[in-house]
Amino acid sequence: PPVASSPRHALELLKFGAPAQLVNGAMSAGQDEVRHAQSCFELASRFSQQQKHNKAKAEKMTEKKKKKNKTVNGGSKEEEKKTDLATPVYFSPGPLNIDRARRLAKTLPEMAVELMQDGCVGETEAVLIAARQLLTATDPHVRKTLQAIVQEEAKHAELAWKTLAWSISQKEQGGKVLQAVLPVFEKELSKRTKTTTVIRSGAIDSKQVRTLQRYGVVNESAILEVNKISAVLVKGLMDDVQTMFEEKKTTIIKSKVNGNEQENQKNAPSTAHWTTFNPLKRVEAAIKQVSSLG
Repeated sequence: PPVASSPRHALELLKFGAPAQLVNGAMSAGQDEVRHAQSCFELASRFSQQQKHNKAKAEKMTEKKKKKNKTVNGGSKEEEKKTDLATPVYFSPGPLNIDRARRLAKTLPEMAVELMQDGCVGETEAVLIAARQLLTATDPHVRKTLQAIVQEEAKHAELAWKTLAWSISQKEQGGKVLQAVLPVFEKELSKRTKTTTVIRSGAIDSKQVRTLQRYGVVNESAILEVNKISAVLVKGLMDDVQTMFEEKKTTIIKSKVNGNEQENQKNAPSTAHWTTFNPLKRVEAAIKQVSSLG
C-alpha cells in the first residue's frame, strides 16, 4: 500500500545516495498517503453508518406492515433482530504483514523499474482518475477528499518523474537504468486500461449510476477518456527523460574529445539536469484537460 511504500522508497533513496530533496519528498509523500487513507476510512465509516440508518428505516416500515397483519393472522412468535443504531461504525487499517513486504531494491535499475510502475505511471494515472471523479462528485465530504488527493498526488507524480530523471542522470548507472525501465514502461502503458472505480455498461440502472457518480464513481467511457489523456502524458514525460539522457550523453562525449571532461560536464545544458526537469507543468495541464471533460 502507498502508506508503507513511501517510507520504503525513502530508504532505497538513502541506500543509493539520492539528494536530500528527493528523500525529503518521499517522506512527505508518505505523510500525504496517511492523510488520504484516513480520509477514505472516514468516508467508509460515514457511508456504513448511513447504510445502517437506511436499513433501520426499512425495518421500521416492515414492522408497521407486520403489526397490521397481526390482527388477521395472529402475528409471529419470533422477533427479528433490529439494526443497532446506538453503536457507531468505524473503519480503520489492520496489521501490516511485514513478512510479505517487498525487500529493498538491490540495484538502482531495480529501484527505477519499481518507481516507473508505481510512481511514474501509477501516480500519474491516479491523479487524473481523481480529477475525473471530482468532476461529477457532488457529495461535499467526497469532494474535499478528492481535492486533496488531486493536489497532493500531482506532487507525488512530479516527485516520481524527477527521481527517475535523477536515476538516469547517474554517470555509471544511467544507461542501465534507462535500458531496464523502457520495456517496463511500454508494458505498463499498454496494460493499464481498467480501474476498480468503473461502472460497466449495463451493470446497473441509470438511477444507480447517478447516485454513485455523486460519490465520485465514474463510468467506463469516462475512464477510457482519461486513459487516452494519461497515455499521452506519460509518453511525453518519458520522452522528456530520454531527451535529457541523450543530451547528457552527448555532453560527456564532447568532454572526452576535448580532453576536459570535468569542465564541460559542469557547463552541460540545463535541460540535461534533473533539477531543472519540470514534470508538474505537464501533469497540471493534463488535469485541466480532464477537468474540462463533459
